[in-house]
Amino acid sequence: MFWLYSPTTKPPPLTAVPVSSLPGLEYNLTGSNDTKLLYFHYHQQRSELTLQHGDLIKQIEIPTQLNFAAISPDGEHIAARLQDASCQIALTKLNDSISLQQLSPLFNCTADSQLKLFWSPDQSGLYYRQRQDKSKPYQWYFYNFANKQHTQLSLNPDIIASNGDIAMALSADLKQFAIARYKSAQQTTLMLFERDTLQQLNSIILPIAVQAMVWQSEQHLILASSEQLYRFDLSSKQLSLLHHAGDYINSVLLQNGQLYYAVSRQYGDIWQYHLTSDSATAMHNSSRHDAMPRLAPDQKKLAFLSTRLGPYQLWLSRDNQPPRLLADIQPTPGFVRLSWSADSRYLFYSQQFAAYRVDSETGDTEQILPPERKVFNVYPDDNGGILYSSSMSGDWQLWYFNPLTQHHRQLTTTGGYSGVMRGNQLFYSKYHQDGLWLRNLDTAEERLLINDFDKVNWLNWQLNADNIVYYRPALSVGKDMAGIWRYRLSDNTQQLIWPARDDFVHQFQLVGQSLLLVQRQAADGDIYRLNLK
Repeated sequence: MFWLYSPTTKPPPLTAVPVSSLPGLEYNLTGSNDTKLLYFHYHQQRSELTLQHGDLIKQIEIPTQLNFAAISPDGEHIAARLQDASCQIALTKLNDSISLQQLSPLFNCTADSQLKLFWSPDQSGLYYRQRQDKSKPYQWYFYNFANKQHTQLSLNPDIIASNGDIAMALSADLKQFAIARYKSAQQTTLMLFERDTLQQLNSIILPIAVQAMVWQSEQHLILASSEQLYRFDLSSKQLSLLHHAGDYINSVLLQNGQLYYAVSRQYGDIWQYHLTSDSATAMHNSSRHDAMPRLAPDQKKLAFLSTRLGPYQLWLSRDNQPPRLLADIQPTPGFVRLSWSADSRYLFYSQQFAAYRVDSETGDTEQILPPERKVFNVYPDDNGGILYSSSMSGDWQLWYFNPLTQHHRQLTTTGGYSGVMRGNQLFYSKYHQDGLWLRNLDTAEERLLINDFDKVNWLNWQLNADNIVYYRPALSVGKDMAGIWRYRLSDNTQQLIWPARDDFVHQFQLVGQSLLLVQRQAADGDIYRLNLK
């Protein structure tokens, strides 16, 4: 195993040539041997399948249930995902218009996955990535058209490393394949396998988070990490910066020495929705992405994350005044979950398995729990203690840290991922299953409180006076019932208080009779080409 301490940072002089200039966003880029490009174009709340060959661009009519497609090497067929109440992978001829009747189902897929899929070069089958649900890691498989068998391509990832196997690429001679496995927010394990036997040949730790990759030549891989493209030399184990794209790279494709990449630009604003008057007020907006709004208990300070100056940073607004930069996210930039202390002085978050505290007056940041504690979620209580989730015991459990005694106490044994303490009661969710539980800390008695409490709620749910406020996604309850719900502890009743909209990002906070929400703005992005010949 090799450890790469730092990549070469001097980029070669490559010029990115725009390939698309459509309004909106292009994503899920695939290609054929005759240089056709197939991708999705999202504009005005609608996704369209787009075929591009040179300067010729045309839209392909597709059913609304089709939300992923990959073109075959010969450019004559597509493999597609159909998703409504169920999820299926299907095949069809590539035509100007595709109907449901033209699609031939191959196999069922899991709905709770961000699918990745590409054809084998000889068109004998499909390589695809999926997960069982959001609590399970991603894995790569091969589906053989002839015998209709699925082959798992790598050993099961550690279930705690929830992202699993992110990207895959075949070698230029088709004798090997590479899989990029999530290790941390800043590290990837690159695994090399023999294609025919599935024998693992090597394992290399890279100091970047890989989201996509292609195999350029016998000894070189091209890796996409956030806004950067890197070249990795398998013989020298050297990682060098190839190109800075300037925006997040959502997919890459190599055709005849030309590297194509599609970028995404996301925007989000913070709004206050008034439940009594059914009206909304824009609180903060910018030309970038504002996220994770958290109003302090005294309701005088609003903290949020923003990419106004590049990577995610912590910003603060006082008394509805224009916000200012408060602090960088430590030890590296990234999206984090924020929590306020009861006295409205400090903000808490975790990053790379350590916990941090930020002084809202000075911006000073202090590490309060080391990465050895394997911390993920951090919840300060009213008495100055810290409730946190940790995988230190082998699975996600909730722990309590007393700063005065420096004592750590494990509170759960059957799972715990997010939680709130009130007296001797612990309200909490679990990582591997839906539901919200209530535990008496004196007797250790546990009971299920809300059965349909989705796992995605770890980010936002709150205990507000007599109410538990949480989100019910459309995937679980249907579009008509999706939104923010209130569960009343006194009488065990539930009420939909805000129906979800298409532009809603499930980051929210209930304050009195108002909701702080993140509203997604229209994303955009284009496709570019680099000449690697």
